[in-house]
Amino acid sequence: MKLELGGGENPQKKAEGFTNVDRVEIPGVDIVMDFETDNFPYFPKTVDYIYCRHCLEHIENVRHFLNECHRILKAEGTAEFIVPYGLWEGACKPVHKQMITACWFDFLRKENSFKLYGFKRWEIIELQELLGKKEEKYEIICKMKTVK
Repeated sequence: MKLELGGGENPQKKAEGFTNVDRVEIPGVDIVMDFETDNFPYFPKTVDYIYCRHCLEHIENVRHFLNECHRILKAEGTAEFIVPYGLWEGACKPVHKQMITACWFDFLRKENSFKLYGFKRWEIIELQELLGKKEEKYEIICKMKTVK
């Protein structure tokens, strides 16, 4: 099972068999849920791949959201998050709740992140900071696996 989270009306991975999960009921969305409060309607460790492009920065309660991703992802599964680089001017929008940099993702690898802050632990398997035309960072791609 593969999920695209926050794909909206233009999911990127629909042709590859991904289920599109979003917070709004519009054409193209398969499952509607509130990422801030709802639990994913899947059993633990049943999802192979999570693809989340330009959605994570819109979520205020990222602890709940990421912990739910952690819960449903198989041990060998991968979560891929693509976000605007937090210090890029295009990332500063009133609808963004997070300003994300590489350090933001690095926090999720810490051994004490759950004990102190309630975040389940992740392992980063790939982290890219993409450069734009003006040689400025504008986007981050982070692929992670769960640490159980």
